Amino acid sequence: MELLDFLRSTFGKDALIEELESGFYSKVMLVSHGDKAVVKLFKDREGMRLSVDSATILGRRIKTYHGLLRDRGIVVPERLDWVIEIDSVTNRPHLILFQPYCGVSAGRILLQGDVVTCRKVTVGILNTLEPLFATLNELEDLGIDAKADNFTTLGGPYTFVDLIPPRYSENGNFLIEYPEPKTEVGRSLGRWRYYSREGVLTVLLTQLARIQSKLLWEFVEVIEEWLSSRCYQKEVDYLQQSTHEISSSLIENSKNPVKLRLFMCALASRNGTSQTEVDNFFRLTHFEDVLSDKVINKAQQQLISLCTKIVH
Repeated sequence: MELLDFLRSTFGKDALIEELESGFYSKVMLVSHGDKAVVKLFKDREGMRLSVDSATILGRRIKTYHGLLRDRGIVVPERLDWVIEIDSVTNRPHLILFQPYCGVSAGRILLQGDVVTCRKVTVGILNTLEPLFATLNELEDLGIDAKADNFTTLGGPYTFVDLIPPRYSENGNFLIEYPEPKTEVGRSLGRWRYYSREGVLTVLLTQLARIQSKLLWEFVEVIEEWLSSRCYQKEVDYLQQSTHEISSSLIENSKNPVKLRLFMCALASRNGTSQTEVDNFFRLTHFEDVLSDKVINKAQQQLISLCTKIVH
């Protein structure tokens, strides 16, 4: 059965179906038939072919992740259901997730917002993260991808809606991506990115700055204020060093592509680097497993060049 036919058979022939901006892992549809629901279609992608068994395992893990986040105090969709359907054309299994519509994404609000709005959105995301953030460096059992687009609101608290892929420790095995990184470097970067305070903050800040690059220092200020009010001085010091105190030696000593992105955002805001150049740098440093030394060196040289321009 094709997806549209499946949705109409599930929600009714009169249901209004709108395709939303798709995520990295899934095709996303908004279905209106009385209440609104978000439907996510997870299917084969490069490097990963779903089987009925692997789709079943993934569905169960997503459901587990949803429950773990909810129990920790993170605002997540009230319900989450999943089914497996076989595509009538390709004969391949699809994992289909259902969850209530939870509003407009923070990313969209930021894109159209003024300074006051963007500061409020940032605090809203941080408040949603707070119950997990408080335990990240102690328990390290739950992870999260803190991109702004992963949080939505209907006017109240922000809801974390991106449960694909699930990120939690399963019998000591940290789930990071789907498929999982194949190298130890990829696993280590992923664990830092999603399971540590520094990593979560770096992802959040770089993605905020990518949406509204001219407001980087507003984002830095509001995050530092939020952290200071909760006595996270170590994380304040980390952000200070990674944004205000960037040096050539700091750049040369970092091979972490997420940190390099943060350096780019900070340096670009100081010397008027174009948004196109920033976007190109993000594309250059995109990774799921590991980046080659050649790419890392190229990224470092770009940053050192920007750093030198500021110094002189």
